[in-house]
Amino acid sequence: MFLLPKTKPQLKRYATKVLVFWIVFLVLSSLVYLPMSPFSNVQRARAADTYVFIATGTTSWPVPPDWSDVNTIEVIGGGAAGVDGGNAGSGGGGAGAYAKVSNVSGLTAGSNITVQVGAGGSTSAAVGTDTYFNLNGSATTTCASTAPQSVCAKGGRGGSTVTGGLGGATAKSIGTTKYAGGDGGTGHNTADGGGGGGGAGGPNGVGKRGGNASTTAGGGGGGADNGADGNAGGSSVGGNGGVGPLGNGGGTGGSTTTNGADGTSGGGGGGTADTSSAIGGAGGPGAASWTKTSNSATAGAGGGGGGGANSTSAGAGGLYGGGGGGADGTHGA
Repeated sequence: MFLLPKTKPQLKRYATKVLVFWIVFLVLSSLVYLPMSPFSNVQRARAADTYVFIATGTTSWPVPPDWSDVNTIEVIGGGAAGVDGGNAGSGGGGAGAYAKVSNVSGLTAGSNITVQVGAGGSTSAAVGTDTYFNLNGSATTTCASTAPQSVCAKGGRGGSTVTGGLGGATAKSIGTTKYAGGDGGTGHNTADGGGGGGGAGGPNGVGKRGGNASTTAGGGGGGADNGADGNAGGSSVGGNGGVGPLGNGGGTGGSTTTNGADGTSGGGGGGTADTSSAIGGAGGPGAASWTKTSNSATAGAGGGGGGGANSTSAGAGGLYGGGGGGADGTHGA
């Protein structure tokens, strides 16, 4: 005599289906972890990226505790000041280059490394200084070919009288991706017009050239980050600034009674006309290429300042890396 109840055929079939299901599930789950499996490229969740800005000065930077060898470092050199031409036209300042490198290794959490953020030129035709991350070897303030930094972007050059300054060069920068800064525009050689400052290089491409001056007006500043060249000064009206990387943001050129308009989103500032009162527009701060994790601040490559004219002031270069406009009066920084 059996004391256990008899098993019904339907229950046997149900139990068999459940067992087969779990066997198939376990086999397929294991395939995800096999290197040659078609399921091995399934995306897995990971921690969110952290974005950090270092915006000024030379400093000893502590490597954070969550540092990883999977990283990207991007830098922009400082923009040069425009020329104060006196009784002649004045060249615009060259803009800073852009450089990038990925997967910098060998840094230890808690250790300190040296970084430098390039400063814009502050006196007539003063160069912008270089920006670098992780200085190796002997101390230097410029991009070094021996004992180089992990990444370094060359600052813009100052001009000479009517000649615009050169933008930061890729050949003198360090990185796996590099884009040159825009050159400053040319001042007029027989009159008072100043050239526009160059736009800074950025992650989308080279910075653009500042516009040349006419006999009666300054050129517009160059757009940053693969924008557009600044426009040349016209007849008693300043050149418009070149657009920035978003296709807009160039400042409108001023007249004898109005200032050149400031650029926006990496666009160049508008130049101004031959007058003793109006001034060139400032280059636009960079379009938001990066957003800081801690406070959502944004940054990008800056446009060039608009050129001035007779006894007027030129526009300053935009943050970050824009060149200042040239002027018969006060240069843009």
